[in-house]
Amino acid sequence: MKSYKIIPLLALVAVMACQPQAKSQPQEVTSVEGTDELGWKLEQQVVKDVDNLQFTFPAEGYAYENREAFVKECQEAIKSNCKTLEVDEYTEVIKIRFVRSRAEMFRHVGMEASGTSNSWLKEVHLLATTDKESPEADKIIKPPIKHELMHMMSNILWTYPQPEMNWMNEGLATLAEDNCNGYRVSEIYRYMLENNLLYPMDSLSSDFYATDEMIGYHQSAYITQYLKETYGTDKLRDFWQKGFAGFEKVYGKSWNEMEKDINRKVREMYAEVPDINWDLFSEGCKSQ
Repeated sequence: MKSYKIIPLLALVAVMACQPQAKSQPQEVTSVEGTDELGWKLEQQVVKDVDNLQFTFPAEGYAYENREAFVKECQEAIKSNCKTLEVDEYTEVIKIRFVRSRAEMFRHVGMEASGTSNSWLKEVHLLATTDKESPEADKIIKPPIKHELMHMMSNILWTYPQPEMNWMNEGLATLAEDNCNGYRVSEIYRYMLENNLLYPMDSLSSDFYATDEMIGYHQSAYITQYLKETYGTDKLRDFWQKGFAGFEKVYGKSWNEMEKDINRKVREMYAEVPDINWDLFSEGCKSQ
């Protein structure tokens, strides 16, 4: 087991005291591998504040090499999400940490996700890696930046939704990306409608995270899109905050009536059903 070489502190102070004072020069940081005799491991990272965003990246690897591009992508995602939420700007502090593996993600947040958002701590964790540095990666894993930042922004601006609205929380974040394997959420919904894959709303609202992710997330995303485009963002926010019990008060009709309108609209949009290979699609949204 490797150990770190430690220079005795008193000897170092004595040497420095005998030398003339000079301006300190920035020192190059080098990587140190292994752990010391007590099991402590040195992990290096780089940090940078950009306006209200506080970034942390690993000091090497895919995320580090693409750090400036990821910073720009985060900034562009916030601008895009502001348009969706119909706000001029977002100035709350967000701490954004990029990690190199699902194991590292688990150590930080307790789950092996590709991205997480914690609106209480104002922290977003994003996985960005390649199969060269992370054994579970398939080529390149690009982080769901718009998705997780939409969670952060909507949960701060609109408040964290009630559990029965988890479907809309995930639906709005999925709509922010509006792309899975090259298909928009409206196309995916149309395919699922034609093939009887959609869940009843009772399933979405009662235990959303028990539903199939590829169905539940995209079904919820298109429902959210329809409500926003047809009735406006103010009503969508009002519904988000009131919970499902307030649906008829907000929209003036029952869910069953609304569902018929949604399905009618998507059939008009896509008279020809999108040709999706569902066996391949259901494996998940491929990053690249």
